[in-house]
Amino acid sequence: MDKKIRGIFMFKCLVMEIKDNIVIVMNDDGSMVRIRFKNGINVGDKIIYLKEDIINKKVKQFNYKPFMGIVALLMISILVYFNFKSISPYAEVSLDVNPSIKIELDENQNIIDIKGINKDGSSIDFTGIKGKNINDGILEIKQRLVEKNYILRGKSLLFGFAFVDTSENIQYEDRVKRVIKNTFNDNDVAFIKGDSNSISDSDKKGISLGRYSASLDFDDNKLEEIIENLTVDEILDAIKNKDKYIFWNAELQEEMMDELEDRFEEDKDSKDKADDDLEENEKQSNDDNKDDDLKDLD
Repeated sequence: MDKKIRGIFMFKCLVMEIKDNIVIVMNDDGSMVRIRFKNGINVGDKIIYLKEDIINKKVKQFNYKPFMGIVALLMISILVYFNFKSISPYAEVSLDVNPSIKIELDENQNIIDIKGINKDGSSIDFTGIKGKNINDGILEIKQRLVEKNYILRGKSLLFGFAFVDTSENIQYEDRVKRVIKNTFNDNDVAFIKGDSNSISDSDKKGISLGRYSASLDFDDNKLEEIIENLTVDEILDAIKNKDKYIFWNAELQEEMMDELEDRFEEDKDSKDKADDDLEENEKQSNDDNKDDDLKDLD
């Protein structure tokens, strides 16, 4: 309301819209009202109208303020969801040598969490490993274990592996195996695959995934009761006759590599000898041809 002259209320406004002989105007206070159309009025005009020109109640303005909180919460929920999805564990790898170590991987095989499970594992500084790909991360873990003399040549290692859900990604699993085998090629390694239940159950018992998965196949129930105190060699000895486990023997691998190198050298020597024989035969053939040519001239 702007002015009151001799009992008559007068309002200043801006014409916003004209439709069906109805003019929607905005008052100086930001409120919107409908008034009767009058000749000469155009959108954008600043006019004055009287109270009796008002057709009905003010046009309701949409108040966004009550919804801003809801929008903000929705945006936060979306961000949290996608952030959680991108860093949620996809698979778990455990390493036992004496320290027990738990490694969580995402779908791209990046290390999203790593921690020691037992006392020795908790004493190791894993700073800088989180965020690395498994290839670089596993190598870094080995270097830190070597620095603390936990890993020596020929030392036995136990690796556990499981997908967090019911996934069966063969390529993913094979790459994990390949990284472990290549990184610890001078150690005796046992690779044990568990499942999502093994992950949760091992967490409840406070032991590694590998130890827990191995204990399920112990023939001696007493060993299962003291699994957390068994050495890796004792665990491997208890499961050595189980077909479902994978064993990589450092000495055997070295013998195989030596055998392959020997075969390569033998093949190379055979090829060189064959080349020499061929060259000698060609030379002899050329000499014979020359002798024949000389006889023809005679």
